[in-house]
Amino acid sequence: RMVSSPEYYEVCADAIAEVCEIFGYPRLFHLGLDEENEPNQKFRDMVIIRNQYLWWHDAYFFFSECEKHGARPWVWSDYCWDFKDVFIENMPKSVMQSNWFYREFFDYDPASRQAVYIGTYELLDSLGYDQIPGCSTWATVHNPGQTLAYCKEKLNPALLKGFLTIPWTYTHRESEFTLKNDAHRLYVGRQRHYPETL
Repeated sequence: RMVSSPEYYEVCADAIAEVCEIFGYPRLFHLGLDEENEPNQKFRDMVIIRNQYLWWHDAYFFFSECEKHGARPWVWSDYCWDFKDVFIENMPKSVMQSNWFYREFFDYDPASRQAVYIGTYELLDSLGYDQIPGCSTWATVHNPGQTLAYCKEKLNPALLKGFLTIPWTYTHRESEFTLKNDAHRLYVGRQRHYPETL
């Protein structure tokens, strides 16, 4: 309940510094910055959504704190889906992008929301952003392979910095199959579309 307060900034700066130190000053630091909107929060008891200037103010604060410790800021690209023009105007090229899409890449309406999600890969590429696309078996086991195939065909390899698999399950024994299956599907996709990376 203290988002964007002086105490909030102090705690966030301390957390970023501590994480960087604990993990040996990593090259990348994922900040999230997704799901701060009404559809993702409408069932919560308390909703906090930073908007317009404040969202960007805080994003720049996080970016700066990461860079102080030699880490490149990294975010989900969801903001671009709904605020494309504002994103293009304000998102620094230094920030690594992870657009994501978890469903089938085929048989969708070109005017649908799916088209926006998928099209964001190409938009980011055309604007010169480095990307680490996100894939998952969360909705279909075919998604990792389809994601890699799409990126191989559509994206500039110089801007493509890897792939991220996102199983969205718990890291405990009961989820072992799901976790290994996600990793395996990504590996099979790499064998087929990016064998030079193995």
